[in-house]
Amino acid sequence: MPYSELTRRYPEDLPEYLIDEEGHVYTPLQGGRSWRRTDETEPVAASMLQNVMMEAERQNLIVRPAPWADTTGHALYYDPRVVQPIVNPTFTSPVIPKMNGLASAARIFGFLSILFSPFAIIALICGYAALGQIRERGERGRNEAMTGIGIGWVIVGLYILVLTLIAFH
Repeated sequence: MPYSELTRRYPEDLPEYLIDEEGHVYTPLQGGRSWRRTDETEPVAASMLQNVMMEAERQNLIVRPAPWADTTGHALYYDPRVVQPIVNPTFTSPVIPKMNGLASAARIFGFLSILFSPFAIIALICGYAALGQIRERGERGRNEAMTGIGIGWVIVGLYILVLTLIAFH
């Protein structure tokens, strides 16, 4: 389908009637602010609309409804014999992997180890465990785990340095 077909717009004028997917006819009330279902049906139009919708679904596309809905919020469509339905591509949001909990814990314990040095060991354990889980499960949090590991090793190094200075003083 050419791009110009995808970007085409529906007419701005208020139509005399719209149909739903089953072919029920709706007429405008209050200048098009709401739409009332009538007793009429358009089985030919409904069949054409359903065929367009099935073909669009096979191609991972959607049929764009008219810019109005009935009083219950159901989508309404132009009669496909009068206005050709507009078909748009469907977009799916990317799947974002979850954050690894141990990676967050490693970062938190890493920063806490600045205040209380034994937390550095916990930060190192959580950080290395998180890296393994992240690799296996494809989760997020590698930067958090590395932060916890880095701070943990710096604090362990400073702790060893302080103990060495105290011992040889």
